[in-house]
Amino acid sequence: MTKKIKLVFFHPYSSLGGADNSLGRLIANLDKKFFSITFVSLKKSVLQNKLNKEVEFINLNSNRALLSIGKMRRILEQNIQSRKFKKIILISNQNFANILSFLSSINLQEIKKIFIERNHLDELDYYEGFYKFIKRKIIKILMKFTYRKADKIVAICKELSQDLSNHVKRSVITIYSPSIDKKIIKLQNSKINYKFFKNKTYIINVSRFSEYKGQMDILRATKPILKYRNNIRLILIGYGEYKKELLKFININKIKSKVKIIDNCYNPYPYIKKSNLFVFSSNYEGFPNVINEALMLNTPVISSNCKSGPKEMLLNGKGGDFYPKKDYIRLRKLIENYLKNPKKLENKMKIARKQLWKFTIGRHVKFYHKLFFNT
Repeated sequence: MTKKIKLVFFHPYSSLGGADNSLGRLIANLDKKFFSITFVSLKKSVLQNKLNKEVEFINLNSNRALLSIGKMRRILEQNIQSRKFKKIILISNQNFANILSFLSSINLQEIKKIFIERNHLDELDYYEGFYKFIKRKIIKILMKFTYRKADKIVAICKELSQDLSNHVKRSVITIYSPSIDKKIIKLQNSKINYKFFKNKTYIINVSRFSEYKGQMDILRATKPILKYRNNIRLILIGYGEYKKELLKFININKIKSKVKIIDNCYNPYPYIKKSNLFVFSSNYEGFPNVINEALMLNTPVISSNCKSGPKEMLLNGKGGDFYPKKDYIRLRKLIENYLKNPKKLENKMKIARKQLWKFTIGRHVKFYHKLFFNT
């Protein structure tokens, strides 16, 4: 019997979000005849109930990723000692996890390492307080050293690949995230508890509730529109502590009746499908799958010009509208333009939809199959 390739996915903070959606789609579609798969996280992964029993899940039961290095190393050593596998590949996700993967596999020559970068380097220029400032500066420095030790580096869009390559002085492979999932077609028809009315226009954002995801910019942009136009509604779907700040703004500005916040929603697709306009507002990203998902569901997009991903998905403005990140005045103007003439942005959406084939699961899995066999 031919030995399988062992894939150890290390994703410390496995939670509801784009990274886990991408990993879940990849793992679910890998051919288990060739691969034995282990998924390692600090706590129980959100994927544990979604993927079949052929995937082994290991919860390290650590509160901090830095304390997991020894446990992670023991897992790798056990796989080496078993001698059951053709080769062992450690696949880690995002900068801090990639650094920890390097540290946990020092001098383990049998371990191949693939580092996947999912956020742009701009992420490391955002911080709150001195501790996070120091931490992110250290990460940025360590990336230069540790990424050069990886067997392969993958980034999830071209702009990210180029900027990361310039930073770490290594070649970086681009493999787009698998945004286009046929399951979304079924999920979009699921029943929801929110009533959409034909005589109203719905603006939607789906993202983790965070200062850097920019939902406050959407609220500032839409506040006067919501106040003086009774037929406009705003829907914010996500999760996170920043929800408190959003609610505070909503209550102070007396727009509660026109804004719906939905948290911990595992199926946002019916909401996106029924909405008229999707606004993406992040200050930084890697490759926001949700933009392609909105396009797939025939919802036109206005996006911040953040790095990285939106420009490639929206064809530098041919497939959607852009505003300078944080510029809620410009965002308001674009929303008002859409409300006056929806057809213009809808026609751009049709152009962007023509390239969605680039982001299919099948294409994504094909590239990773080849990568795993050739690493």
